[in-house]
Amino acid sequence: MKRFAILSVLALVNCGGSSDAPPEESMITLTMSPFVVPAGSEVYRCQNFANPFGGDGAFDAIESHMTPGSHHLFVFYRDGITDGPVEECGGLEFSPGPFATQLRDERMNYPAGIAAAIGAGQGIRLNAHYLNTTSQDISPTVVVKFRRVNPNAHYQLAGMFVMSTLKLEIQPHESKTIPVDCAAPADMNLVSVSSHMHQHGVAFRSDVGGQFLYSSETWHNPPREAFDPSRLMKTGDKIHFECDYVNQTDSTLTFGESASTNEMCVLFGQFYPYDPNGQVSLDCSPKDPQ
Repeated sequence: MKRFAILSVLALVNCGGSSDAPPEESMITLTMSPFVVPAGSEVYRCQNFANPFGGDGAFDAIESHMTPGSHHLFVFYRDGITDGPVEECGGLEFSPGPFATQLRDERMNYPAGIAAAIGAGQGIRLNAHYLNTTSQDISPTVVVKFRRVNPNAHYQLAGMFVMSTLKLEIQPHESKTIPVDCAAPADMNLVSVSSHMHQHGVAFRSDVGGQFLYSSETWHNPPREAFDPSRLMKTGDKIHFECDYVNQTDSTLTFGESASTNEMCVLFGQFYPYDPNGQVSLDCSPKDPQ
């Protein structure tokens, strides 16, 4: 059990096979307290939860459910947090965690021998982004469930990556493609990937060394691509992705948290083996000339 106490980062583990998996009813459920999204508004709401496993824990599946109006949900690990109320927060906060989604309803089962782990000194922080385009207030429901597995089983550390660019500008009434290039910081066995854009994004494409990786033609609810077996990227491999935008507004779009007035171009996913001293979030913005 003590080996999990050192995990202050996002982690996935090898749980030694299906014999360690509990029945479906071994679920842990977190539900955000009620909050309101006023008509025509956009909000970020967060809530902290004390460690729901009661100590070192592991899980081999996670699912989430969000009522209409959702844009995305992040599940973060945070050291030393306790139960708290729903609070206003932002869309640019980030910390290690096991899961992110833009789908209203999603269940992710890790491949055989893979699970996620939480340390005894950690809690869970949920970050929900809602965009209410209707003429009526809405009261969302946000639920996350974890399927518990044996935390004492043999494991292999893995984690989640996020690649993005902060240098993004689309002029009024302009159609533009933003290219982004990253290099794999280590050998990475990809478990899943997905994209993240805001409402002016119309298409996303990515490849590794010229070989197709993932694409999407929607900013809202882009699908997750799962790899089983995993897809290997070697240290230094070039990861290229690009986002197409159509700006029909009278304002210049730049990087930011608002799904209506800002934009993002992000590739994220999960991989193993994970180095606790490595990078979780990579800024792949072009370097300024020296």
